[in-house]
Amino acid sequence: MESLTGEDVLETLPFGVLRVEDDRISYASRMLRSLFDGALSTLPKLIEAYPELDDLHKLDGAGKSPVWLNVNATIFCVTSQRREIFTEYYFLPSWFVSGTDTGLEALQNHYDDFVEIFENCFDGIYVADGAGRTLWLNAGFERCYGLSARNFLGRNASKLEREGYVEPLITWKIISTKKRQTALQTTKSGRKVLATGIPLFAQDGSVRRVIINSRDTTELIEMQDKLNAAEREIQNYERELRQIRERAAQDGELIWSSDTMQEVVRLAMRIAGTDAATLITGPTGAGKRKLADLVFRYSKRSKKRVLRVGFGNLPESALDAELFGRADSPPGRRDDGLLARASGGTLVLERIDLMPPLIQEKLSSWIRNEETRRRHKGPDLRLISTSRTDLGVLVTQGKFREDLFFRLGIAQIDIPPLNGRVADIASLAKHFLDAFNTRYGAQKTFERAAINRLSRWPWHGNVRELRAIVERLVVTETSTRLNASHVDSALNSSVTLNAGPGQMPKGASAENIRQQVQSYEAALLKEAVAKAGSIQKASVATGISVSTIKRKLAWLRRQANAA
Repeated sequence: MESLTGEDVLETLPFGVLRVEDDRISYASRMLRSLFDGALSTLPKLIEAYPELDDLHKLDGAGKSPVWLNVNATIFCVTSQRREIFTEYYFLPSWFVSGTDTGLEALQNHYDDFVEIFENCFDGIYVADGAGRTLWLNAGFERCYGLSARNFLGRNASKLEREGYVEPLITWKIISTKKRQTALQTTKSGRKVLATGIPLFAQDGSVRRVIINSRDTTELIEMQDKLNAAEREIQNYERELRQIRERAAQDGELIWSSDTMQEVVRLAMRIAGTDAATLITGPTGAGKRKLADLVFRYSKRSKKRVLRVGFGNLPESALDAELFGRADSPPGRRDDGLLARASGGTLVLERIDLMPPLIQEKLSSWIRNEETRRRHKGPDLRLISTSRTDLGVLVTQGKFREDLFFRLGIAQIDIPPLNGRVADIASLAKHFLDAFNTRYGAQKTFERAAINRLSRWPWHGNVRELRAIVERLVVTETSTRLNASHVDSALNSSVTLNAGPGQMPKGASAENIRQQVQSYEAALLKEAVAKAGSIQKASVATGISVSTIKRKLAWLRRQANAA
C-alpha cells in the first residue's frame, strides 16, 4: 500500500488550500484549481483576475480575524497561516462552517436569498465602496449598459465613463455630495437609462457604499415621443377640421357632424392636394356640388379659373359647342369651348351620368390627346365630375364608356344619402334655420321633438329636401317655436312623401303632381300675403317679385272658381 503525501491529503479535504511563496503560487488544492480556472501563477495576477479576492491583503498569517469573500456566488471564510518560507490561505465554504454553527447557517440562508433577489431584479443595481471601487453589479445592470461584470468588478467607477459605457456618471457625485442623485444617462449603444443613487454611511459619517438603481427608459421615451407626435397630429387635424367647417358653413350646405361624412371630407381634402381627375358620386341633393367646390377651394388651382357645365339640360349639339367650341366660327373670330377656356384651371362636369354617347367619345379622345401632349409637363386642366348614378353600373350596362370612366374617376368620392348619416340632420336643420331666419327676418327655434321628428324622416331628396322643408317652416308657421306637429304638417304636404328617388307618389300622374306643386306654392304665398298685410310687404319678406305673387294668386282664384 502506497503512503500518502501531505498534498494528497489536502486534495481530499472539503476546503481549499492556497500556498504562496513571495507572491508566487506554489500550490492550490483541487477545489481552488477548479474555482479559479487556471489563473494561478502569482497572487497579484489572481487578484487582478478576481477582484473580489482583494481582501486577502488584510491577512498576514498572524492569526487576524478571517475575511469573508464571495467568489463565483460561493461564500468563503478565508484564514491564513504563516509558515517559514510561505503563507497558506484556507478557503472554508460557508456551508462547511455553518455545519457547526446554526446562527451562521441562518445567516447563509438569508444571504443566498438576497443574492437570488439581487441577480433576478429586472432593474440594474450597482454597488461601489466609498472610494468609488466597483463591488457588485447584477445582470440587469449588464443588460442596461451593455457590459460584462467581469470587466468592471474591483475597478474604479470612472472607468465606466472613460470607456463610454455611461454618460454622465453619478457615483462620484453621490460620494462628494453625500446626497441622493438622479440622472438620465446615455449608454454606449445610445439607450436612455434613468439612474438614481443613494449613499450608505459609516459610523464616522463617511460614505461606505453607493447603491445605484438603473432603469432602461428608451422604450418609454420613444412611446412618449410618439404620444406627443400623435397629440400634435390630432390638434392639427382638429384645427384643420374647424377651419374647414367654418369656411364650409359660409358657403351653404356642407355641414356635418357624423363620422361617415367626416371621413368623406377627409378624403376630399387629401384628393384636393393633387391634380388627379376626381369623380364625386351620390344621390340627388346629397351635396355633390358643395363637395366639388371644397376640392377646388383647397386645390393648388384655387386661385385660377373654375368653369362648370351640366349635362341633361342641353341638346347634344349645344353641349358639343359648349365643351369643344364651334368649328364654324367666322374667320378671324375665335370661339373656344370650355375645355380650352379652363386651361390652367378647373372644369367641373356635373351629372355626367347624363352625358350623351357622342360627347363621351369626343371627351375621351380629347383627354387621351391631352395626356399624350402633356406627358412630360403634367396636366394643364383638372377635371372634377359629379354623378347621381354609380358609373360602374352604367359601364356594365353599356351606357357609359369604360375608358372615360377610368379617366374621369382616378380619385373617387362617394357621398352617402342623408338617411345614412342621421347625425348630420340636426346640424343641417339648425344651420338652415339660422340662414332662413336671417333671410326672412324671423326668430324661430326648433324644439327637441321637432329635431327628433326630422331625424326619423327618410329624406329621399337628401339635403336639398331638408333645406326646402326648413324654409317652408320658417315662411309658413306663425309660432316662433317649431314643434313636432309643425314638422309633421310640413312633411305631409311635401309632394315627395314616401317617394323614393325617381319615383312618384302612388296614383299620381305628372300633371297631377304639377297641379299640386302650383297649388301648394299659391297657398303659401296667399298665407304670406295675409300675414304681411299686403302683396308688397309679402314680396319684401319672401324675396319673390310682386308680379309672380299676383300671377300665383290669380291662378289659385281660377282653380277655386272652377271647383
